[in-house]
This record gives sequence, structure tokens and C-alpha cells, in this order.
Amino acid sequence: LEIKSILGQITALSDWYSHCENIQTDLDYLFSSLRPNKYLYEKLDRSIISEDEISDAASPELAAIRKKISRAGSKLRDTLDKMIKSDSVQKALQENIVTMRDGRYVLPVKAEHRGKIQGLIHSSSATGQTIFIEPMAVIQLNNELRTLEIQEQKEIEAVLASLTNELAPYTEVLALDLELLTPVSYTHLR
Repeated sequence: LEIKSILGQITALSDWYSHCENIQTDLDYLFSSLRPNKYLYEKLDRSIISEDEISDAASPELAAIRKKISRAGSKLRDTLDKMIKSDSVQKALQENIVTMRDGRYVLPVKAEHRGKIQGLIHSSSATGQTIFIEPMAVIQLNNELRTLEIQEQKEIEAVLASLTNELAPYTEVLALDLELLTPVSYTHLR
């Protein structure tokens, strides 16, 4: 993000300076020494949304994985929504909601009705009145979703490694441009 910001500043300053052809200042040598790299800036801008979020546009693989995650999540939620709407399941639930425990979708079941919903128990409430059960009907769907989330994380790491490798040859140029930007910033502050 910091490199994207620096590249964006270099690009903006260079673009601005290109519109000042007939004006001469004491800073001309600094502006003419800047080496904008619009390709790298646009690639970073397209790939990194924030400190916590990588864009789907960062790689076709990431976009494909996220579509699969969305479909798997919808299928999982639909299955659980149908379950909580059925009369037999509703009677066993503490609340008619789907919640998460340990990264898995579960149902909050009244402790006295624990045997009415077959599945894996993930935890219980502090009072012990609610048991959080992952119904057998969604275990495979939860597994699929978790596998896709792991694939997504691996692809994010691959994207970041690729961006880092692509930036590596430009580190000296970026460092020199950053040095050039510093006096410009201080001049504008005075």
C-alpha cells in the first residue's frame, strides 16, 4: 500500500508537471528526475483494495475461488435456512438463527433437545442451556467452504508474492523517487 501510494504520488506529480510546459521553477530538476511507472501503479491499484483486502481482479484464480466460496456459502445458508424453518427443528432451537463456531455454521440447540438434531457439537453457552451443533446435513458443505477459504488464502499469498517479485527490480528507482519527493513535500509545507 505504501509503494502504491508513492507510485500514485509520482504519477500525479509527473502528470501535473507535464501540463506546466512553459513555466520554469527552481524545482524543475526534481520533477524531470521523477520516473513514474503507471503500469506498476495500476497493477497495485487493481490488486490491493486495503490493508486487509485483495481485489478479485488481482488474479483470475482468486476471482474463481471467491465465486466458488460465494456459491458454497449460499448453498450452505439455504440448507440451514430450510432446516430452521421446519417445525421439528424449530422446537429444538434456542433461537431461529444460524451462527458460527470455530469457523463453522452451527445451530443453537436447547440442551434438553440435543439428541433431536444429529451432528457435531462445537461448544455450549456459558450457562450450558444452549449447545451449538453442526448438523450432519451441512458437515460436507462446511468442509467444502473451509477448503475454499484455505485456497483463497493461499492464492492471496501467491498474489502478494508475485507483486513483490514484480516490484523488486524497481526498488532502487523507487528509493530515488522517494528521495526526490521528500524535498518537494517540505517545500510545500513552508
